[in-house]
This record gives sequence, structure tokens and C-alpha cells, in this order.
Amino acid sequence: MTVTQPLLITDAAPVPLQSLMPYETPVVVASIVHTHFPDAQTAIDLTYGHGRFWKNGMRLTVTGMDRDPSRAKDLVGDFTAVQLPDGSFDLAIFDPPHLADTGAASLMGRAYGSYRRLADLEAAVRAGCREARHIARIGWIVKYCDYTHASRTIFMLRWLTEEIGWPAAIVHQVRDPSQKPGRWEHQYSPRTIHSSYAIYRHDGPLHRERRR
Repeated sequence: MTVTQPLLITDAAPVPLQSLMPYETPVVVASIVHTHFPDAQTAIDLTYGHGRFWKNGMRLTVTGMDRDPSRAKDLVGDFTAVQLPDGSFDLAIFDPPHLADTGAASLMGRAYGSYRRLADLEAAVRAGCREARHIARIGWIVKYCDYTHASRTIFMLRWLTEEIGWPAAIVHQVRDPSQKPGRWEHQYSPRTIHSSYAIYRHDGPLHRERRR
């Protein structure tokens, strides 16, 4: 593993957390951390990518990991098999690919990644949940999306709850519904215009004051 200096996030206080957040990703993440993890000082982003979680908001030292060396800010590693001791960071967060069998022509697949089969995606998400749980000393956040694929609804939340139980809270990030939708010749199901964050703490789901 190659290690560089972690990122220290010290921007302005986040907006109040709501169950539906019509904001950009870093604003949503900052609000979640501020509300649910005020006692966290260190975090690891297991799917760092371009660092889009962290362009806004909270006093936290963030270590970025990615399986792609060109995007791994601090650590090169796979979120499904992280070789770090238990409790290495106060907080762990990951945003796995949400797509499977998209095909070579898919713009979404090329932009965000895709697994060959839905079963492979499910196995990866389940493994990532287990890894985030053991790496985190205080708690962890899993970004997921329930959506329609191949004429049926894919409930990613079910994979999470079966693997690591029900979260302490769930926050939904909603995009602007006026954005131009994808091309459907006929519509038989609702369009997905949100993604969700499952929030877990090792000390349980009780919502109470916590301090560093």
C-alpha cells in the first residue's frame, strides 16, 4: 500500500440534515457526518474516485482509497477486501457501483462502473458492508440505490440489511426532477431520481448527543 498525507476537511458548517436532501453529494455527506458522527476525527473513503464526497464540509481527516491507482489518493485497495486492522478509522464510507450488465455502449456504465452480472454486484456490496463495519471504530456509511433494472426493482437496501442489519438512519439525496430523463419508449415503473445513505454506528441506533 502507498500512503500519502490524508486530506483535512475544515470547511463551513453543513446545512441541517433532513430525510430528503436536495443538495450536491458533498453537502449531504457533510450534514450526515456533522449530525451522526460528531465524535469522529478520522475517516476512510473506500471508493474515493475523484473525491466527490469531500469537496465541502466538516472537520475530519479523510484517507482516500481506490482500486484504481490513478484515483487512489492515499491507499490502493479493493473495498471488498480491505487489508486493514479492525477499527483503523473512526468512520468508513463507500459508494459501490450500482449497475450490472449495462453493456459496452452504456454511458452510465462507463461513467460509474458496472459489474458483469447482478449477482457479482450483490456479492461486492455485501462484502463492502462487512469490510466497512470492521474497519470503522465508531460507524460507517453505505451509499446505495434502489432502482429498476431488466423490468424489475433491485432493492440494494435488502442486501445491506441481510448482511449487517438495519441502519440507525437513512438519508435520501434527491436530484432535480426537472432534469431531462433517459429515453424510455414506454414507462412501466417510476424513474429513480434519488440515491440513499445508510448510516450505521457500532454503539447502536439511539439518536443522542455525542462529542469528541
